[in-house]
Parts: sequence; C-alpha cells; structure tokens
Amino acid sequence: MIRAVGTGFGIIILTIFLLLSIFTYCLVKFTEFDNLNLIFSKILVGRIITEDKINQTYNSLLDNCENKESTEFSFGNRTISLKCDDVRNSSPENVLTLIGKPILYDVYYTKYDCSFIECLSKPGEEKFLILISEKANEFFKVLQCIFLTLVGIGLSLILISVKGPENKLKTLGVTLLSIGVPILILIFIKDYFISLPTDVESLGEVIFDISFISFLIVTMIGLILTIVGCTLKLRTSKTKKK
Repeated sequence: MIRAVGTGFGIIILTIFLLLSIFTYCLVKFTEFDNLNLIFSKILVGRIITEDKINQTYNSLLDNCENKESTEFSFGNRTISLKCDDVRNSSPENVLTLIGKPILYDVYYTKYDCSFIECLSKPGEEKFLILISEKANEFFKVLQCIFLTLVGIGLSLILISVKGPENKLKTLGVTLLSIGVPILILIFIKDYFISLPTDVESLGEVIFDISFISFLIVTMIGLILTIVGCTLKLRTSKTKKK
C-alpha cells in the first residue's frame, strides 16, 4: 500500500514538474538575446519598415555612410547609431536585424532595481518590457532549477517505491511516454487548429521548435526505458520458469 502511494505521488510529481521544467526551458531559450533579436526584428521593426521599404531604407543607410564611420537612424521616437562598417557588410535582407539589434540591446540589458515579480506588479505598460530582458532570462533559469529539483524528488520516489529494476525502468518509461507523446501529437496537428498572423509566425516557430525537440527527447528516453524494462521483465520471467 505504502509503495503504491509512493509510486503514485512520484509519477504525479514527475509528470507535473517535468512539464513545467520543459515549459520554463522554452522560456529560457525564448528570452535569450539572439532569439529575441530575430523575433523583435521581424515583428516590431517589420511593422514600421515594411517589406516594400527595405531596399529603400538600406540604400539610404549606405548613402548616409559615405565617407563616415557611423550614421544615425530615426526609429519611432528613438534615434540609434549604426556603425557604417556593419551597414556595408550587411544586405537588404538583414537590414531589419541590423536596425532592431541596438534597440533591443538597450531594452534587454536594462538594469532594474526590483525583482522580476515586483517589476511586473508595478503600474503602467512599460513594466512588460522586463519580459524581454536579461532579468527575465535569469528568473526563468532559477525557476527551471527549482522544477528540475522537484523532478528529481519525483524520480527518487518512483525508484524507491517500485520493486525490481525492470519495473522501475518500465514505470519511468511509460510515465515519460505519457508526457511526451500527447504533446508531440498536439505539435504535429497544431497547423490544423492554430493559424498565426504572418508578423508573429516567427514567434510561434521558435516556441514550437524548442518544444518539439524537448518532448521528442523525453519520448525517446521513455521509449528506450520501456523497451529495456520489458525486455528485462521477459528475461526474468523465463529464468523463473526454468
């Protein structure tokens, strides 16, 4: 009875906090500067510098850079400074990233005098900028470590409560499969149910790509553990019969 309760609690804890660990891992990757820069450039900058103005903007930057080391570019209520070497080494296809990077850099590396939660609790819309900052990335990393610790506790409960190595492996394997397979199916069929606007499609791609890889790894590990556990159980059964 005690073993059954321990196994049940272990499976519940492992399932909940492994899902939360993967979710926070996605947030950690999403809030890394390079990923945010790609998304920020396509979504925010792309709304002001439309596709038909990209070549014009790039040519204008090149003209302004003639015999200069740097040039300024007005973007909304901001004026950013661009190195002319970067402009010359760029291309019309990369002009959005070229302009978006210094803007995001200022936002991302802003120093806050409050914790992540405290900053989000403050009034005003500017508080949401912390969601695309280094502070958010650090917060999600800490959160992920906490969830992974709880995953370890759930894993330990299963290993302690379940008898026999073959049953331990099989229980862990089936649990991981029950976590990974349904999510993978949802990711595969998402296009039939979710239609993202063009300007936020890159945001969806980053999130779904990270999620797919994470849950694929969970599924593969679960499959391997289940196969090994079942194989050991069959061998044990045959040995007992002899």
